[in-house]
Amino acid sequence: MAPQALYNAAFEDFTANRYDSALALVTRFAQAYASDPFLVDMRALEAECRLAKGEPAAAATIWDALIKQGTDHPDRDRWPLRLALARFNAKDYAAVVAQLEAVEVRSTRVAGRSGLPLGQRAFLPRES
Repeated sequence: MAPQALYNAAFEDFTANRYDSALALVTRFAQAYASDPFLVDMRALEAECRLAKGEPAAAATIWDALIKQGTDHPDRDRWPLRLALARFNAKDYAAVVAQLEAVEVRSTRVAGRSGLPLGQRAFLPRES
């Protein structure tokens, strides 16, 4: 199968909840097309399959590796949230808190502030 056809088949299996079949296609793809640009998409699909199968620690490992790769993928901004979800489902709460504390929450309600650290409690004035 060509790379696009393998990806399409794996995605179809994923959406039909055939996670083991999708994972087999991901493995086949990685072995046959290790340098193909679709490999990043296949790894993300693998993480989603692992999460759906109840293997959140495995999913977190994959998301973490994809993030550290620093690829210029269009879905890259979603990966930290998927990583946090996988860590949460793996009951790795300390890792979730540490990850989310690094995120800055934008607040448009308080003039002159660009954002508030997520882990910091802030009491904002009531709007009248």
